[in-house]
Amino acid sequence: MRTQPKIIFDMLEGYAPVKNLLGMADPNVHKIDGQWWMFFGAMQRNFTNNLFSATLPKGEPLNADMKWQITMDPTNPKKAQSLTRQPSKGEWDHFGLHEPCFVEGKKRDDAGKWVPSRRIYYTGRTGRSLFGKNTKYSIGLLELTANGWQRHGAPVITSDVLSHCALAPKVIYDNDEKKWHIWYLADSREAVKGDKDAADIYYSESD
Repeated sequence: MRTQPKIIFDMLEGYAPVKNLLGMADPNVHKIDGQWWMFFGAMQRNFTNNLFSATLPKGEPLNADMKWQITMDPTNPKKAQSLTRQPSKGEWDHFGLHEPCFVEGKKRDDAGKWVPSRRIYYTGRTGRSLFGKNTKYSIGLLELTANGWQRHGAPVITSDVLSHCALAPKVIYDNDEKKWHIWYLADSREAVKGDKDAADIYYSESD
């Protein structure tokens, strides 16, 4: 059976009562502890991007009439709550956090014991413009702690001699191997005006 796509959030109609978001993109949907969550990137009114979330009521399945609720700032009923603070000026991802990818896995704690780890890998942007010679993309991560989502200060994958940018992470965790596996897009060069981008899919893994 074919169905037509359903608009969940519409930029043209706005996101009332939310007032601080101009546009939303890159949804990443997961069922976590019996509740459906959507993580997404969004442009804010200061033209920087950050990561946000929305949920369905706990226990509600995905359905044709589902109404996602954007997670709001508990101190402001008209402001969506970002997952993490906006990085300061001069930091590698100050201008944009995009393309979230949630994944659950395990890591060793300080005592060497395997413990659960929930992460969001994302694309970070260096420049104000979405494109151009002054803008590069690298991949970073947030990790869920008792104090909420904490941003890892340095990127985990950066551009190198083979690629101008690293972006669009897709990550899984293998319980048998106890390894994190990541696939991501890498631009082998920056396209000149009127030309097409040249891109490859890269792969990496980590303990």
